[in-house]
Amino acid sequence: MLISEAVRIPTAQSYLGPGEVLEADGQQVVVRIAGEEQVRAELALAFPYRPATGDLLLVIGHEGDHYVIGVLNGTGSAALEIQGDVRLRAVEGTLELSGDRGVKVEGPAVDVTTERLTILAGTLVQKCTQAFQRVRGLLTMRAGRSHTVVDEASYSKARNMVIVSDERVMINGKQIHLG
Repeated sequence: MLISEAVRIPTAQSYLGPGEVLEADGQQVVVRIAGEEQVRAELALAFPYRPATGDLLLVIGHEGDHYVIGVLNGTGSAALEIQGDVRLRAVEGTLELSGDRGVKVEGPAVDVTTERLTILAGTLVQKCTQAFQRVRGLLTMRAGRSHTVVDEASYSKARNMVIVSDERVMINGKQIHLG
């Protein structure tokens, strides 16, 4: 007996095998099983999945009742939606979030509290209406080049300030006040 013969029960009454999604509507899908037959199946997955047309699902059925019990090849989405506060923690481990096309964090406020924050990026883009930065100790920036454009006024204040250049320093303005 072949494995495929053991898995698929070839009666009109019972079925266990793949089903291609033709339509998806909430907790129910219309799937094509056994080559041509179309049946309505209810999602009975252990995780929140929204099938898309063309997905290949694992369908089980008996006497006209069909249920989706797995995803064999899916392009749909999964959404874990819980009312109220949610806490996700890796006890004595590391919590890792990753996505092949990215990771997105969205909310009216995002707070990050940590002893150390490391950001490694090929490109870093920051856009905001206002930005405030407060450093109690030393603020160091090292760059290959630096370019700053301020549309209106720019103000720098320090108890002591040193500008050092290995080559030239240019100051260009309609008025230059020293001292």
